[in-house]
Amino acid sequence: QVDGKVPRPLERVLVHAAKLHDVLASEPDPKKLVDKVMNGDLRRHVFLLEGIAKLYEHEYGKDAQEALDSAKLLEDTLGGLSAHRTNLAYARQVKAPADVVAFLEKAEQKGRNDLEELLRDQWMPRKKDGQIPALRDLMEGWGDAKWQDYGDDKKYVRNELVRRLEKVTNTDFDMH
Repeated sequence: QVDGKVPRPLERVLVHAAKLHDVLASEPDPKKLVDKVMNGDLRRHVFLLEGIAKLYEHEYGKDAQEALDSAKLLEDTLGGLSAHRTNLAYARQVKAPADVVAFLEKAEQKGRNDLEELLRDQWMPRKKDGQIPALRDLMEGWGDAKWQDYGDDKKYVRNELVRRLEKVTNTDFDMH
């Protein structure tokens, strides 16, 4: 629980953490939760949380890296199942051979099982205290960080964006 005003960087984290919590705490059955998160926009909030962690990884080191790793694993797992579903739907649409459809059905089921396991183990509230382990860990790490004030954070974000844009500008991309 957060009381009072929080620094702007932590506010950015809390907005998405709260949305994740609302969705993840809304269904106690992991199998049903898989369907709920795949049909909603949970992936968007996980992706944004991952982006915030990436933005602050140079400033907040280990805490940001742990948040990035945790969010990335969930986002990748959600993305994996989404890709399997898309591939399977397309295969069915074009009437792909039965062995191809069967292979894609197994891949989709594995992706579903992987997501269900990850949700159950790290992203669902515990019965004893109602806390979501991955969000609790995120809040413990980032809640204790020495966040900059609004003005310094604004400068940091601006400088970080410039640094990243310069990196892209100075990278020779081979489009072949």
